[in-house]
Amino acid sequence: MGKGAFIHITNKTKQGQLMRVSVTAHHCMNATGNWDDLLPYNSSADNYIEAKASGSCAFSTSEFGLKFSILDTTTGNFDTIGTIMLKEKNNTWRISNNSPNVHLAREYKDKQFHFWFDISEPMTLETAQNGDAAAAQNNS
Repeated sequence: MGKGAFIHITNKTKQGQLMRVSVTAHHCMNATGNWDDLLPYNSSADNYIEAKASGSCAFSTSEFGLKFSILDTTTGNFDTIGTIMLKEKNNTWRISNNSPNVHLAREYKDKQFHFWFDISEPMTLETAQNGDAAAAQNNS
């Protein structure tokens, strides 16, 4: 049995849209959580994931990926806004390939790891330019 981790996700999208959390990949995992849609500004229940570090996975890196999508109310489709990949090897978890809008808000390392992630809209060129304009205006 490998190291386990509790994952906590908070929907911090400014547009206040429903967010869907989906498992995109898992390799050498015993548990992959039970993910639900998140209302705006709400957090997920604790979801437990656990690396499998025995048998054919004894010397492999365990991987677990999530995708975050928000509801487009005009089309009814969920549009992907971010992803993250968590990896465990030798009882150590690490984060890789996360989108810039997937923020590690807090982590706790003990017998079981805990990760708290805040998910916001991805920054577009337009929002970056608006942010730069607002910052310039505030500095004048």
